[in-house]
Amino acid sequence: MKFLILIQICAVFAQIAPNNRGYYWRDYKYKIPEDAVSCGKDSTGGETYIGQAYVHIDGIIVAQIFPAAKEIFVSSYGLKKATMAVKILCSKNKDKFEWLRTNSKYFHVNVTDRNPVIGGFNHRELHKGMLHIGRVVHHVEARIGSVDGFLENAKMNYVHGTTIQTADDFEVLLYNTKDDYEIKL
Repeated sequence: MKFLILIQICAVFAQIAPNNRGYYWRDYKYKIPEDAVSCGKDSTGGETYIGQAYVHIDGIIVAQIFPAAKEIFVSSYGLKKATMAVKILCSKNKDKFEWLRTNSKYFHVNVTDRNPVIGGFNHRELHKGMLHIGRVVHHVEARIGSVDGFLENAKMNYVHGTTIQTADDFEVLLYNTKDDYEIKL
């Protein structure tokens, strides 16, 4: 049984492992790397970052990293403390990221022919599948969370303090690959 779970974890990480998209996930050991992608400011004006963490049974879940915090919590079938395989989104091409305003009803239409960044995978309910990275401003600070990309009504779930919040209107993180594939003469 443990072997089967390990195989499943490896398969999920392979789907979101380093790629040719220009961004990658580094192990996070409570130190922000130089190439980390910021997602906005907290209430004191400090930068926050995009993370992901493995939550047993649930999958790889989008997380928000506050540099001063010693604990990371995620929204995954309740509030859960992230303790395993915590990673931080990094890129040498940070200018290729953009936030696209969308909502739960038109998410799928708005990301058609675009490249929403994959932030995780819902293993508990496979029909929900890949999780994208969403952002809202909640009480003057940026909040990052998961967008269930395969659901017809793609809501964003995120942590605020010790509560789970849901948003119908949010931004989704995109990565522009247009220039990556152009042939330069």
